[in-house]
Amino acid sequence: MFNDRTSRILLVEDDAAHVDLIRQSFESYSGQVELTVAGTLGEARARTSQSPPDLMITDLVLPDGRGTQLLPADKQQAPFPIVVMTSFGDEQAAVDAMKAGALDYVVKTKATFAEMPHIAERAMRQWKHILRRRQAEQALQKAHEDLERRVEQRTAELALLNRELEREVEQRKKTEEALHAEKRGLRRMLEMQDRDRRLITYEIHDGLTQQLTAANMQFQAFEQLFSTDRDASLDVFHAGLRLLGQGLAEARRIISGLRPPILDESGIVAAIEHLVCDRGDSHDPRIEFNADVQFDRLQPVLENSLFRIVQESLANARQHSKSDKVHVSMVQSNNHVRLEIRDWGKGFNPDSVQEHCFGLKGIRERARLLQGKATINSTPGQGTHIIVELPLIEPD
Repeated sequence: MFNDRTSRILLVEDDAAHVDLIRQSFESYSGQVELTVAGTLGEARARTSQSPPDLMITDLVLPDGRGTQLLPADKQQAPFPIVVMTSFGDEQAAVDAMKAGALDYVVKTKATFAEMPHIAERAMRQWKHILRRRQAEQALQKAHEDLERRVEQRTAELALLNRELEREVEQRKKTEEALHAEKRGLRRMLEMQDRDRRLITYEIHDGLTQQLTAANMQFQAFEQLFSTDRDASLDVFHAGLRLLGQGLAEARRIISGLRPPILDESGIVAAIEHLVCDRGDSHDPRIEFNADVQFDRLQPVLENSLFRIVQESLANARQHSKSDKVHVSMVQSNNHVRLEIRDWGKGFNPDSVQEHCFGLKGIRERARLLQGKATINSTPGQGTHIIVELPLIEPD
């Protein structure tokens, strides 16, 4: 069931056969759905202006334009979720649609049409999360505006107080100390905001960018192999599809919360165990993991950073090291946690790549932001050894 009431879905599609297949899939679905069809952009706009739907599913190519034109200029103001579908698996079109605010991008197939109720249900669940986040952001913005007004009022009061107490040196000194304290607090707040922005940057690089880059490399290899070795090219093609799917999943994960769900559910040890057990294919190295810790949970920012460092290190080992195995260990020592990732692959010269390798910079920057340190030791032909030590931040 979509929800307790009938869900109104607007299907923007000019192909009658596709409309019939999608309608049949919803008719066979147990959920309460009211499906309305529009064949053009103009008709879709007219219908949504009269009565906004709970969900729009639109074809990418329509008689009077592209379905992405139905996406609002400001995706933060979208009144309802939109799923874009097309007959062609255009990677760039998918990226553009997701950037413009589409919740999903699907390629038209019979299987996709049959799964359309589940695709729609998933999009509407995501939309509920987005609406809740919007409400939280609006509340935060209001609180920020209230704080600014209070700061302005307080500043005016302090200015008046300074004028009234000009001849009282001791009182003026106390007032100045209060102002300095406020400035220090503001500076700390700005530093925290800058730290959060940097962490988000590394979130995107360590996951989504790596996966999409790997997928692009697989499809390039497929193009080269297709005319000479069909079987090998299909393996590469399917590997690229898997990576692309992982990239889309990562994009949705970043949008929905910027934290791997398994971290919230089970903690850092279980999250790393899940990560090291997830072999991409038979060519991936064998990964060993051992943990010797006393804590159950840590602060979310520390858990997330530990997870991302392991993820980035394993991605590098899988793609570049050519090692048969990788060893990951996490050990607690008093009030610190020590994370080590080691492979026995081809290695590299850290001095020659550190200015150009965003992943290595990301590992170092995560450690620095959390008052820790990261050491990356590697020699050509002798593998790579990454050591990260961070102070423990246990939950309050």
